[in-house]
Amino acid sequence: MFLMIFIDLEKALSNFTDSTSGDFWIGANDLVMSGNWSWTDKTSFDFTDWDKGQPQNVSDCGAVIMAHGKWITDDCIKQKAFICLVSSISTTPAASTLPVTTTMKSTSCPPSWTYYSTTGFCYMSFPNGTWLYGEDRCRVENAHLASVHSHEEALFLAGTVHTYL
Repeated sequence: MFLMIFIDLEKALSNFTDSTSGDFWIGANDLVMSGNWSWTDKTSFDFTDWDKGQPQNVSDCGAVIMAHGKWITDDCIKQKAFICLVSSISTTPAASTLPVTTTMKSTSCPPSWTYYSTTGFCYMSFPNGTWLYGEDRCRVENAHLASVHSHEEALFLAGTVHTYL
């Protein structure tokens, strides 16, 4: 009995290690001008979390390493899981005769999307595609490849995409 539990635990640890050893596409790129990194959603590129030796000048698209959330560059034509980002669904109060002075941000997301309260955005992961396919697929959802503005956000994204790696 003890041996079976030990073997199952080893199997689970091995599966976890395998599932966290990959990486996934984010919206970081320097396709317009080499060395000038930007996000596909046009937000400010005000935070970076590059891994040691990164970014490499020979690769133009950014990815997050599952194991620790650091960023790398890679060839845009490689197949990877990817994550899209979209604003949460905003609800507008019905018209009334009273003036509305405040608005509250909704925390709801489109079906199959995951809300992250720290950013106020919704995220959805997809299993496989090139960087360009990922951005095109995100646009079908009125979204973009995810921009990352903190290390915690990168780790959150890694948690949403882990099932595909």
